[in-house]
Amino acid sequence: MLILLLPIVLGCIWQDDTGYTYDLTKLDKPGGWQIKDDQSGMGMFSMVYIFNFCDFHAIKCHDKQVAAMEALAVMGQITENCDVAGQVDSKKVTHIDQNDLQQGILISYGLGDLCMDAKQQPAGVMQPRQAQFYIECGPDEKDFRVTPNGECVDQFRIKSQIGCRKKQGYLWKQLKALIGFWD
Repeated sequence: MLILLLPIVLGCIWQDDTGYTYDLTKLDKPGGWQIKDDQSGMGMFSMVYIFNFCDFHAIKCHDKQVAAMEALAVMGQITENCDVAGQVDSKKVTHIDQNDLQQGILISYGLGDLCMDAKQQPAGVMQPRQAQFYIECGPDEKDFRVTPNGECVDQFRIKSQIGCRKKQGYLWKQLKALIGFWD
C-alpha cells in the first residue's frame, strides 16, 4: 500500500510532509497573547497585538471572532478600536525555510482588514492585512517580539521548542493505528 504524506493541519497539531509533528496547543494562552508594540508608543496611547493559535473565543474585533488583531490601548486599557490582522479560517503552517527544516515553523493568518502600505508597489492599492508568527527552534522564550514588516503585514518571532522537529508524533501514530501498522 502506498501512502502519500501531505502537510496536515488537524485542529492544533500540524504534520509536515515528512511526518514530523508540531503541537500548536502549547503556544496557546488563556484569553490570548497580548503584545504591546513598543515602537508605536504615543504617550498615553499604544498599539497592542492580540492573538492565539487554537482557542480564539476571547479574541474579537468588530464583534467577529478572529485569530489576530491590532487594538488601540489608552492609558493601558484596550479599547474597541481595532483592525483585524488575520482570520481564524485562513491559517497556514509551513517551515520558515524549506531548505533548512530545523529552523522552525511559520504560522500565517490572512484575510484581515484592508490596508494600504505606501512602500508597496503599485502605490495606492489596498490589500488585506496578514499576521505571521515565526516559531524558531530554540530554548523557550517568554514573549513574542514584534518585527516590523510594512503597514499590512504584522510579524512576530519567538524561540520555542514547539518549532523543533519531532519525528513520528501524534498524527503518524494515529495513521499507523488506523491502517493496522505495528510498532
